Amino acid sequence: TVVYAALGAENGIAFSAQKFPDKTIQASGTGTVTLFGSNDGTNFVALNDVSGTPISLAAATNDAAVVLENTAYMRAVNAGGTALITIVCSK
Repeated sequence: TVVYAALGAENGIAFSAQKFPDKTIQASGTGTVTLFGSNDGTNFVALNDVSGTPISLAAATNDAAVVLENTAYMRAVNAGGTALITIVCSK
């Protein structure tokens, strides 16, 4: 489990996620959280949910989403507010 506590409007630190093929992101707090992935750790693109829609979660509603892609790195970006973001990964 990866937790970004009070991320604010900054980018979360990228973490290695490729060994976890099944990923879920959940957000609570305030603001909107988006999820990005990269295979080189430098160039990040928006990740999608299982319906192919870019993941954007309203933290105030405790939204959650399953991540479609299995990138080598992931990071959360808070578009504003002070969200507590939890990313759950499993094998």
